[in-house]
Amino acid sequence: MVGFVCVVSLTACTPEDEADPAALAPSVISPNKLVTCEDADNCGEAGALRWSLPLTGNYYLYRDDDGQATVLPESEVLGNEYPTPRAVAHNGTLYYYEHERFRAVDAETGNLLWTEDIDPKRPKAVEAVQVVGDTLVVYARDNRDGDEALLYLVNPTKDSPRWQRIDIPIRVRVSLSDDDPANGTHVLLEKELDGGLKRGQYGYFLVKVPNGEVEWSADLPGLGEAYAFTDDVLYVVEEEGEDEDESERVFLIDPADGREISDFVVPDGLQAKYRLHATESGELILGSSDCPEPLDQCSGEPLSGLDAKTGELLWEHPEKAVILSLVERDGTTLVYFHDQHGYQSLDARTGAIVDDDVLGATTALIDAFGASYPWREHKPASDADRRTAPVEAYGPGVGKLAIDMGAGTRYLTSYLTEEGEVVGVYQGCAPDGMRSQRMNSPAVWQECVSPRLFTVDYGV
Repeated sequence: MVGFVCVVSLTACTPEDEADPAALAPSVISPNKLVTCEDADNCGEAGALRWSLPLTGNYYLYRDDDGQATVLPESEVLGNEYPTPRAVAHNGTLYYYEHERFRAVDAETGNLLWTEDIDPKRPKAVEAVQVVGDTLVVYARDNRDGDEALLYLVNPTKDSPRWQRIDIPIRVRVSLSDDDPANGTHVLLEKELDGGLKRGQYGYFLVKVPNGEVEWSADLPGLGEAYAFTDDVLYVVEEEGEDEDESERVFLIDPADGREISDFVVPDGLQAKYRLHATESGELILGSSDCPEPLDQCSGEPLSGLDAKTGELLWEHPEKAVILSLVERDGTTLVYFHDQHGYQSLDARTGAIVDDDVLGATTALIDAFGASYPWREHKPASDADRRTAPVEAYGPGVGKLAIDMGAGTRYLTSYLTEEGEVVGVYQGCAPDGMRSQRMNSPAVWQECVSPRLFTVDYGV
């Protein structure tokens, strides 16, 4: 009977010093200490490990329905209710968060600056984090009441953060996302009241960052989540009427008090909702910026420019495109985009091409970098192969770059170094840190005793 239990539990009766059959050969992220590219003297080379930081705590290689393996903390893999770990980079600091636990890491050196649990006594699920100015705006849902939104402002310092929860009006439900409109000092949030709103009306309130003061609340015409924001004007798109041929209407709102300034009808044949981008130089750019795959696999949407005050059609781009960023330069806005001809920029006022090849403009193109999971198409034969399958980085000038340093590797974000080099951020398990499933484990998933947060140079 004892022998049978040992066979079933795989390693439950294995001596501690005996190698686990699930563990693979070590990789560059295996050492249980901070590792940097200076150790290998290969900083900046394509595919080089820039730094690797061990993560403390108990982690498991959770596998979702499509076979994707992800390294999750024990508390999350047991509850299975929270988003996967994510990260945002800002001003030389990488903020990595696992649900409500935030770690701030020096993006240049990989040194851990601080770790903080945000409001740990409040049961919640963090859904998104947005940087507004130098403040992290944290959106969450109360686990006991899914309709109750929670909003936190986290003001980082060098050694520790200061956080505060913002009281949201009673009976208000906030539409949460990581790209709610914001300028450098405020964030606009959508609310949903219990009745009382006319068709086509939505409720909004404006929160001042970083003190959390709600400056105004108003019921405005518009389509929820279809808006754009500059320092001087808030633009909301009114949904079409019952007649399908009825055009959309854009309302200009004063962000100081929520007052309607003016409105105009979107020119025939154009669509503004979910495709609205505002410039500080006075244009509205209509076009999609959403592309979850490598850009060469995205056709994009029609791209056009309107005068932000009158709605006059200024120009139309002849090709479908994906908008990457808007860059203000000497009173003019440049629109960086990708179409079938490659990466280009155009003048937001005239639509004229400014540069037909902007591959070197990494600051403007940073949102074009990402990673894909090729094994989803080729379907490795075994679960073990899926857990250890490499991730493929992509981006302007990168081509296809295999990231094969760990197990359960997941892409988080990209950022620029002080020298303007692009770095990809990943999370995974050192391959020699995987452990077989054990009968006495609190989770049914494979244990990861060597979780890592690591970055890779893209060579551009």
